[in-house]
Amino acid sequence: MSTVAAAANVADIRSRVAGDHRVSLSEFTRGKAWRAKLAENAFMEVQDHSERIGWLISEEGMAGFVEYVSELEDKVERAELAAIAESRRGYEDWRSGTDGAEAAKAYFAEHEAEFMEAVDAR
Repeated sequence: MSTVAAAANVADIRSRVAGDHRVSLSEFTRGKAWRAKLAENAFMEVQDHSERIGWLISEEGMAGFVEYVSELEDKVERAELAAIAESRRGYEDWRSGTDGAEAAKAYFAEHEAEFMEAVDAR
């Protein structure tokens, strides 16, 4: 999905969620009129005594939401790869095999405190 299409999808989801599309818990359990609203809107807020207790999402709404989340994950992955590539720009000490493994072990041992702090292990 292109960035423009993803933005349009997000705008559509936000407008549907922000709209006045609600069903009370009693209406939900007693009748089926809410189904037409859900089919029309894709997202509905479920309320109990004016308090939001959940959301109903149609198949169409869920597909759009999952597509949007996938697009966000792709953007994050691209940004992470770009950051890795940028951090290694000009790097010339490329090692592999046993030499690379030993260098990595030494680096981890040397920076153990920082790694443990990052994983909140200490």
